[in-house]
Amino acid sequence: MNTCTAVIQGINNRIAGYQNPPSTAPQQSIQQQNQVQSLPRLSAPLRQDQITLNPLPPSTSRERIQSEIGTVAKSLGQSPASPSAKSSLSPLSPRAKQYLGTARNKLLTQGQQEAMSPASLRSQFNDYLMQFLRSPVGRPFRQTFQRRLCAVVLGTPYSELNVIVDAIDSLTSLAVASLKEDNFGKVQKDIAGLIRTLVNTTTCLDSFVNGFAVHWSDVNFQDMNGQGRRVEDVERTLNSLRTGLRKLVGAFGDYAVELGLGPAEMRIAGEVAGLGS
Repeated sequence: MNTCTAVIQGINNRIAGYQNPPSTAPQQSIQQQNQVQSLPRLSAPLRQDQITLNPLPPSTSRERIQSEIGTVAKSLGQSPASPSAKSSLSPLSPRAKQYLGTARNKLLTQGQQEAMSPASLRSQFNDYLMQFLRSPVGRPFRQTFQRRLCAVVLGTPYSELNVIVDAIDSLTSLAVASLKEDNFGKVQKDIAGLIRTLVNTTTCLDSFVNGFAVHWSDVNFQDMNGQGRRVEDVERTLNSLRTGLRKLVGAFGDYAVELGLGPAEMRIAGEVAGLGS
C-alpha cells in the first residue's frame, strides 16, 4: 500500500515542484574550494596594523618599487578624463543629429520611416515568428498545452499514466475487499489516510489544470468553454481518482467515525468524487 500511495502522492509532488522550483544558485564544491585555497600566494599578506595611519616610508628597494607603482595607479584612477576621451565616448552632437534627421527625411518617405521604427520591426518579427510556428516546420518548437501539462502531472521523460491508474484501482479495490476479507482490520487503519490522499490529489490536480498557463508558442491552442484544457490522459487520471473516491465513500460511509473521519471530511470527499452534497 505504501508504494501505491507514493505513486499517487507523486502527482502532488510534481505539481508542487513546478509551482515552487528549487533555486539554481551555483554552489562551489569542496574540491574546488580546496583547489583555490592551495594556490600559491601572489601578493604580500594583508596588513594587521592600523591602516588609517600614514604608512611608513619604504626601506628596501622592493618596497620602494611597490610604492611608486601604487602611486602611479592611484593617479591614473583618480585623475579626470581628458577632453579628447570625453568627446570620443559622448553621443552624437546636436548638429550631427540635425544633419542625420535631414538626410533621413530627404531619403526616406514617412511610410518608410515608420516601417523602420523599432516598434514596426518588432511587429514584423512577431508576425514572421507566428507564421513559422504555425507551419509544419515549426511544429517541433511549439510547447503545447497538452505536452507541458502531461509532463508535469504524469512525469517525464516517460508518462506514468498506467502506473498511476493501476495504483489507484489497486488501492481502492483492496480497501473495499477488506470489509469482507480483512478479519483482523489491518487495512482499515489506513482507510482514512487513503481517502484524504485521494481528496487532496484530486483537488490539487483539478485546480492546477484550470490555472495552468498557456505558453506563447502554442499558437493553435483554443479554449472553447474550457474544453481546450481537457487533456485526455490527465482526464483519465482525474476520473480514476474520482471513481476510487466514490467506491471508498460508498463502502465506508457508515464507518467514518470509527475510521477517524469526521462528517465534514466525508461530505467534502463526496463532493470531490461527484456524489453531490
